[in-house]
Amino acid sequence: MSDRQTNLDQQARWGDAVTSGNLDALDDILAPTFVDHDPGDYPGTREGVKAFFRDFRTAFPDLDLEIEQMHATDDWVVFRYTATGTHQGEFKGHAPTGKTFSAPAIQMGRWENGKCVERWGVTNEAAILEDLGLLSA
Repeated sequence: MSDRQTNLDQQARWGDAVTSGNLDALDDILAPTFVDHDPGDYPGTREGVKAFFRDFRTAFPDLDLEIEQMHATDDWVVFRYTATGTHQGEFKGHAPTGKTFSAPAIQMGRWENGKCVERWGVTNEAAILEDLGLLSA
């Protein structure tokens, strides 16, 4: 299997770990020295990514990530996706609204030896807040 295919398979496992809530699986996907260059309010580490998704899944337990496009090389995976979920737990200090969101996102990661070592990404957080009625257009 090529490095490209390994990276694609590992990226798919990352998505499965997030949507299933099995975040300990990220230990086999993210390098111990992993750096998240867009960590938001969390440390830019493997543990920070796990904490972010733990909190995000608490707010949106039915979180789903729909891949729209994905491209890979032997060292990089870049993909565009849509995140959806229902607000059932606290999110950024806001009580659950019961409303759903749909927000576009893009992510790219650098991979070495089948592990993600660096990640950059952007999710349209304003779209999430607007869909939940927490931000006016």
